[in-house]
Amino acid sequence: MDYNRSVMLDSDTPQTRRRMRLVAVILATLPFYCIGFVCLSFSPNPRKATATPTVTLTQTPVTLTATDTPPFTPTATLPFTPTETPTATITETPTATLTFFLPSTWTPAPPTHTPTLPPPTDTPVTPSPTNPPPPTSTPVTPSATPTTPPTATPITPTAIPITPSPTP
Repeated sequence: MDYNRSVMLDSDTPQTRRRMRLVAVILATLPFYCIGFVCLSFSPNPRKATATPTVTLTQTPVTLTATDTPPFTPTATLPFTPTETPTATITETPTATLTFFLPSTWTPAPPTHTPTLPPPTDTPVTPSPTNPPPPTSTPVTPSATPTTPPTATPITPTAIPITPSPTP
């Protein structure tokens, strides 16, 4: 490959124009890559779960126990003891994120044409009498144009011989 800097930067060749377009596209997209990396660095970590403690109450059914004693005194025992069981559940909490780009909502409006008339003026118009031009007469002298009478030219018929061609 022949490397010649003057030929490489010559803007007349199609390869140089293509090369310059590609360099321009690469340079134009670099800021967007940088913005993307910054946004990714501020994003929340999806692997880190936040435990939210919840209280769960469990009930034990009430049982009445009757005992028969000689003086017959019924007693009831209530074994209801509320217990607190902490249970860790993982719940996702929605977070607000910033939106850096809002698409435009441009709606083209059809052009309107409103004709405007000039305001009327109060200038009085006074009629003025006009006289028609007097009639003129221009004498026309007739001229004689010589014409030639038609002549009869006889047409003589000529015979054209037609020879048949052989058919294959």
